[in-house]
Amino acid sequence: MSDEFSSIELRFKNLEQMSGDLRSSALKLESRLDIFHQEFQRAATVVHRLGLAQAGAKTAAERREVMLTEIRERLARIETALARK
Repeated sequence: MSDEFSSIELRFKNLEQMSGDLRSSALKLESRLDIFHQEFQRAATVVHRLGLAQAGAKTAAERREVMLTEIRERLARIETALARK
């Protein structure tokens, strides 16, 4: 009976040790997952900002093109007016 009790007690201690090890491992994995989550959020933020910058650059380019077209038209009118004189 005493041997059975010692054996059960030893098994219980082993189970407690394994449970502690598993808990520690789970906490480490949870910490790593949190780090991955933060990095993915940072990457998503960077991608979003790049998209906004690209859209801003496209809008600026379109504005420049409109301004250049207006300048060309004005120059053409000036050349026509000067040619008449």
